[in-house]
Amino acid sequence: MIELKPGSALSALFHDCEPERAQAAIDQLRPSNPATGTQPVTGAAWRDVPATYVRGRDDRMPELVSTRFSGPSVERVELPTGHCPNWSRPDLVADVLAGIAKRISA
Repeated sequence: MIELKPGSALSALFHDCEPERAQAAIDQLRPSNPATGTQPVTGAAWRDVPATYVRGRDDRMPELVSTRFSGPSVERVELPTGHCPNWSRPDLVADVLAGIAKRISA
């Protein structure tokens, strides 16, 4: 199992969050299976249907998954955030989602 200690998680994942928000996120972390970064993807909807990959420009974590998340139907969006833009800048993530909703409803 892979588990980040609170100090490491703060530095790696939540460095751009307000302190209270970072702590709330850290409190919800759970160990993860290390196989998730090494197992080949054999079936993924984003290979065939439109998908959006949101990447934080200031992400401090190695990109284990994002390099494999590509294809003709994948839109890539970069935000001026760290690893967890949904925690640090939910307003920017909401803007991305609103833009997608507007495009697909047109």
